[in-house]
Amino acid sequence: MILSRRGSTYAPNCFSNALVFGPVVIQSERSVSMAHPRQYSIKTTPDFVTLKADLTEDVRAEVLATQAAQAAQAARPASITV
Repeated sequence: MILSRRGSTYAPNCFSNALVFGPVVIQSERSVSMAHPRQYSIKTTPDFVTLKADLTEDVRAEVLATQAAQAAQAARPASITV
């Protein structure tokens, strides 16, 4: 599952927990059917390569969306209070 909060992305699984401060939104959830413990050679299997590419694209899209939101925020004129 991919969790994101203002540009930070965490990928916890059943064997580790992510420490997250503040609210998060689940961007996507993936089932990984690769047994534990995993051998290093699994990194070259088509299933792993596809999973890694999909997750990398999810993270890239989240980063681009966050950067666009930050740029839009910076482009707004500052409000002046008197």
